[in-house]
Amino acid sequence: MPRSPGTRSAGARSAVLLLAALLSASLTGAASSPPGDDPAGSTAEPSITAVAGTTADTAAPVVDGLTVTPSTVDLTDGPSQATLRVHITDETGTEAPLFWVNHSLTGQPLETMDTAPELVEGTVQDGVWELVVLIPTDVPNGTWHVMATAYADVLDNQDGDHRDAFTTFTVTGGTVTDLDAPVVGSVTATPHTLDLTTGPRELTVRARVTDESGTFIPYMTVESQDVRVPQQLIDLEQTSGTLKDGWWTGTVTLPADSPNGAWTARVTAPYDINHNYWGDLNSSEVTFDVTGSTRTDYEAPVVQNQAVTPAAWNLEDGDAIITVTADLSDPAGTREAGLFFSSEKDDVTGEPFAFQSSMELVSGTAERGTWRGQFTIPEGAPGGSYGITLDVTDALGNWETLSLDPVVMSYGTVPAEPAEPADPAGPEPEVEFSDVADSAWYFDPVNWMVGRGITTGYKDGTFKPYKPVTRGEAVTFLYRYVDDEDFTVPGSSGLTDVPSSHNFFEAISWATSRGVVTGYSDNTFRSGTNMTRGQVAAVLYRQAAPDYSAPATSTLTDVVQGETNFYDAISWMVEEEITTGRANGTFDPGANVTRAELATFLKRYNTVRTG
Repeated sequence: MPRSPGTRSAGARSAVLLLAALLSASLTGAASSPPGDDPAGSTAEPSITAVAGTTADTAAPVVDGLTVTPSTVDLTDGPSQATLRVHITDETGTEAPLFWVNHSLTGQPLETMDTAPELVEGTVQDGVWELVVLIPTDVPNGTWHVMATAYADVLDNQDGDHRDAFTTFTVTGGTVTDLDAPVVGSVTATPHTLDLTTGPRELTVRARVTDESGTFIPYMTVESQDVRVPQQLIDLEQTSGTLKDGWWTGTVTLPADSPNGAWTARVTAPYDINHNYWGDLNSSEVTFDVTGSTRTDYEAPVVQNQAVTPAAWNLEDGDAIITVTADLSDPAGTREAGLFFSSEKDDVTGEPFAFQSSMELVSGTAERGTWRGQFTIPEGAPGGSYGITLDVTDALGNWETLSLDPVVMSYGTVPAEPAEPADPAGPEPEVEFSDVADSAWYFDPVNWMVGRGITTGYKDGTFKPYKPVTRGEAVTFLYRYVDDEDFTVPGSSGLTDVPSSHNFFEAISWATSRGVVTGYSDNTFRSGTNMTRGQVAAVLYRQAAPDYSAPATSTLTDVVQGETNFYDAISWMVEEEITTGRANGTFDPGANVTRAELATFLKRYNTVRTG
């Protein structure tokens, strides 16, 4: 059957689906934008100043300030244009960014690759890039997601945490009403058992696919459930019916050394003619068995020795570079080895800080050799224990996942704040966090937080007192503390990176509606950005809204009127004994605030608030 116009190959479809999944996950989870200005709402626009490049530049571009104009595109009178603009900085200079636009429910993409973005302001070191997109009438209405990516700079620096920016816009007047992806119904495999005793055998898979508008070509994957053999991916052919309701067939040959055991054949109809491809029913599978294989080796590589160094690290000393070595042996040869690191789940977001890394053979042979892998846990990452798993696969696809010794990330001891003023609320319930000792300077504030229902700690029984607090977490703690009974949760936050499904939606909506915290000038909130001590002072000051005049000078050596941001807020905190600063006579307003410090500030603020 001829391929329908615009149909992608199976490999290209996989790439498109992966990108769409990344775009959706990034827009619905906590944002991870670069650190910004005053969380209380700086309106300053980014300056467009060229910076001289240097071959010492090893950082990837930083992307922020993504906007869409207009924010609502009306197609009632025909196709219309939307202007996408993004701000990118890089020491040496960035390549042109890439833009992707997908419907929030269906995943339908808009074509954005026909025209290259133009640099319309500034320079390639610090400038604004623009792309004008034509939106046809035959698209669905509703919310559309936009992602801008600066893939690399002119030195090909690609690895960075802030290469992407996200936003949304709304379409009205579109003519497409079919928002559903294709449905894959009955799937059969013939024969149900493949006996390879006499040699390779063919497997035939049939599937029924239905779609209101008509499906594009479905494909199937065939893989062992127990052994990592190379996955076979094959386009199906239509054998009866129509694109709206038809039967599709594919045939695959399994070689004689295919592993015995259970196998899965999965049929996927990736999208329909409207490019709807996000659905729960667009794939279905059937199992079959393989017997009589000539294969005899089913054992994964053996890990004989393994080491993780360092076993612990103070992130205040900088990034932690973790090295893992393992001696692996396997008669068929180790094909690949990989590492997966993961912190405990955050008690607010419910998500771990996780990443993965590959390993390389550094000595010996694939049959018996030493493998090594490294990964960097950046300064500012969560403290606590990081679990490590080692995933090994041999040349025949035999694999196993092993747990290695964990590494512990911590933050150095913060100089103690002075003793707490007496709290009229009386004694607090006992805390049994494994990392909060009775003698700790933050013991009482943490107790108080638990007693007020502001935090429950982490699932592993820790509080992580030295973990930095993000903007989203900070307003969540304050929201729980204030317990504003007059607040009605809105249908929208009004911020492009805080949809109603956002983990911090309710708390951020409250904070912005009450004027305690506002978003940035690009209409984002950046909930994943760490809060500083100075910013927390500003938030508490605005929440208290005191009738206060700051003195001309501060008792803190790094808090100077006319030079220090949040001077009034910090001075007020000192006067109300919410803080007396560090032991060295400074306040350190630019340092990230930790969970222990925020608990201390908030408890003392409560004393001021309640008298």
